[in-house]
Amino acid sequence: FIHALALLGLASRRLYTEIPGVRIAAGLFVLGTVFFSGSLYLLAMTDVLGIGALGAVIGPLTPIGGVMFVIGWSIIFFGAFRSEPVY
Repeated sequence: FIHALALLGLASRRLYTEIPGVRIAAGLFVLGTVFFSGSLYLLAMTDVLGIGALGAVIGPLTPIGGVMFVIGWSIIFFGAFRSEPVY
């Protein structure tokens, strides 16, 4: 939920300032959501979907998505200090 709000904030903030790396951060948020939430969903549904054998492959995707979130937040945090107002 917080990452979705961050994506909305990035989209609206882009209109007023140029934060370095905003596109990269937004892409990392989207990929992080797919990897993190998607892998958790698939892990929870392995028995229902009949993909129990893929659990060993799907499981490692969760922390990869988390790392993408952390990198995206870092880009926003450090980029905010370097942004220039656009008028």
